[in-house]
Amino acid sequence: MNTGKSKLQAWNLARRLSIVNLRCRMLYSDHSSLRSYLQYLKWKECSLKTTLVQGTLFEYLVKDILEKHCFALKRCGGKDDRGIDLLGKFPLDGITKAKVAVSCKSNKGAIGPRYVRELEGSLSWCPSDTLGILACLSNFTSASLKAVQVSERPLAVCRIFVNHRSSYMFQFAWNSAASIIFNDISVRQLHNSNMFLDTSEKASLFSDKIISTVLCSSAPFEHCPTPVGLFYKNKQISQFA
Repeated sequence: MNTGKSKLQAWNLARRLSIVNLRCRMLYSDHSSLRSYLQYLKWKECSLKTTLVQGTLFEYLVKDILEKHCFALKRCGGKDDRGIDLLGKFPLDGITKAKVAVSCKSNKGAIGPRYVRELEGSLSWCPSDTLGILACLSNFTSASLKAVQVSERPLAVCRIFVNHRSSYMFQFAWNSAASIIFNDISVRQLHNSNMFLDTSEKASLFSDKIISTVLCSSAPFEHCPTPVGLFYKNKQISQFA
C-alpha cells in the first residue's frame, strides 16, 4: 500500500515538474530586451562563440545603452531586416521628435566607408528625415567619418565600450544634415563613472561577464575611455539610474 502511494506521489511530483519546465521554456522561448536575451542564452545553453549570438547581443546592448540617452527603440534585426537592426525615435518633448534607424556592427576591425554606404542604402526604405545611426565597437576610419559628414542623409556615429564591469557610449557625433534634429543638443564627457555601474538586484541578470566574454575586443583599450552624455541647453538629458 505504501509502495503504491509512494509511486503516486512520485508521479504527481514528476508531473508538476514537467509543467514548471514547460512554463519555463515558454517564458524563455522569446526575447525582446538585453535582460530577456541573457536569460534566453542561459536557458538554451547557447554557444557564445557564434556570430549570431554576438550580433544579437550587441544589438540589444546598443538598444539598452541608447535608451539611457532618451532614444526609444525596438529591435527588428534578423534575416529580413534590410540592414536596420533597431527602429524607433528620439522623442524629447518640446525639443524634437525624430524617427531613428540604427545599424549595429560588432566587428573587431576598423569601420570603413562601405558601412556608411550600406547604412545609406538601408535608409532608402525610410522617410528622408530619418536619423541613421551607425553603432560600433571598433574605431571609425577617417574615410568613414568623411563619408558621414558629406552624406545628404542625417547620420550619426556611436561607439560602445564594453568591459567586465560596465558598458556605455563614449563617442556620439552627427553630420550637418542631422543638426536640425540635434539643435541645442551637445555631447559632453561624464567623469563620474560610478553612475554606469549597476548595483541593483537586477545586476546578476545583466551579466557583464557574459557580455564582455562575447563582445570584448582581442586588443582592449589601455585605459577605459570616458563616457559621454547628451545635454540640452546645459541640462543633462541622459538618464542612467
